Amino acid sequence: MTKPKIQKNKLNNTSQKSFGLGFLGFGFSRKALFAKSAFRGGLAPQEYFLFDKSNNVARSVTNRDSEAVLKVPTFKTSRLSTAGFSIIELLIYMAVLVFMIFVVFSTISTTRNAYRTVKATRIMHASALSLFDRMGNEIRSAYDINLANSSLANGSGSLALTKDVGGGIAETKFYIDNGVIMVSTDAVSEGSLTSSEMTINSLRFDVYSGTLSKFVSVVFNASVAIGDYTYNKEFQNSYVLRGSY
Repeated sequence: MTKPKIQKNKLNNTSQKSFGLGFLGFGFSRKALFAKSAFRGGLAPQEYFLFDKSNNVARSVTNRDSEAVLKVPTFKTSRLSTAGFSIIELLIYMAVLVFMIFVVFSTISTTRNAYRTVKATRIMHASALSLFDRMGNEIRSAYDINLANSSLANGSGSLALTKDVGGGIAETKFYIDNGVIMVSTDAVSEGSLTSSEMTINSLRFDVYSGTLSKFVSVVFNASVAIGDYTYNKEFQNSYVLRGSY
């Protein structure tokens, strides 16, 4: 089968030298550009033939058939640039976000409670140390207990001690008043022995007598409130009276 001859008109005699945008991967022939411009400029239609090498077919086209003369490549917009998130993706992201928020707030809450515990413990131990130091010195230096002026074996206890002071007798008393432990000498108050940040819930004194000695047990329960957090603890100590041995 012989190839069909291609009849060229004036338009087809135009140079077939092509030029274009090589970096974009396409180009245009001068013939095609001239046919396109002729169509836009309103020139009379001119017939010429195009030969399809893949099918060995020659077909007649005019300069108005712009699609046959010039095919301008189009660029499709990527689907990813316009597509949004699906409902399942949004639910997953929301679940991850809620979990991260929960972890952050849980960590903050744990750290805050630890800070409050440390602060309450520091306040409580400092007050307890100061209280036991003063009580220990007074009880060890006393030679007897004034039972008539003391309240023993109960949660609102008091302890009255007698001791020698410059050849005379003085009485030192420990008692609880409005949540703090007070001390007085000869019925004259010396003030509080515990911090105002700590509340004394109970104070108990017990006296034990042996054949050779007498000692006092001191137990008190205290609490420290920091914000909505309250820390409670019980302290206990015991001392031997000097005059009992």
